[in-house]
Amino acid sequence: MRGGFEIVVNPDESLAIRLFGADGPGNRLVQVVRAERHGVTVALVGRLFTDDAEADTVEKSAQAVIDAYLHNSTDGLLELDGEFSFVLIDLVQRRLIVRRDTRGTFPLYWTVLAGRPVIGTSLRSLADRLPSREISEEYVARFLSFPYAFSELPETTTVWKRIQRVRPETMLAISFDGRASDIGHWSWTEDVPDGSRLSFEEATSEFLRLLQRSIRKRIGTDRFGAHLSGG
Repeated sequence: MRGGFEIVVNPDESLAIRLFGADGPGNRLVQVVRAERHGVTVALVGRLFTDDAEADTVEKSAQAVIDAYLHNSTDGLLELDGEFSFVLIDLVQRRLIVRRDTRGTFPLYWTVLAGRPVIGTSLRSLADRLPSREISEEYVARFLSFPYAFSELPETTTVWKRIQRVRPETMLAISFDGRASDIGHWSWTEDVPDGSRLSFEEATSEFLRLLQRSIRKRIGTDRFGAHLSGG
């Protein structure tokens, strides 16, 4: 992955944020935005999808995460859509809110060292911080027997013991002393309206509307190409 971040809670509860792999000036994949008056900071890789294509930049996406949290707390964060991983730092409540998009576009890992959490998008970087590395043989066995290529295992463990993976459908709160709790889950079927009473023509029209809206949100004004293969 070309861009990412790492957040370390130090023993004195100060925080260090490390960015790496920027794509270049004006085209950063990762962004940090602060709302100092509220004691909130967000580190985000990727972007959100909105109906306003001009707002779908990484900087505006990071600000939108802060706005969602300030307006509707963690419920607002669970409603966000896009291709992203983020860590929201709440200095008032002394906790880190971590979430990935539901498709798992960008990874997010965490561990606890000396009683303080370390969270980042790079598994290698976190592994380098471990006092000693120990491979999880159980994880390796499950990975080698997993039937779907290029997919992460549906669990929180990783190849390194002591390092956990944030699952795409789960939002975590991790306190500054390393305690973690699930605070939200996203479900594909939740909040889906009942379309059983629609006629075939109405269902077709609604499907087309939602598909076109989804494409506009993801592509915006960018140019794109598609390759089709098969019979």
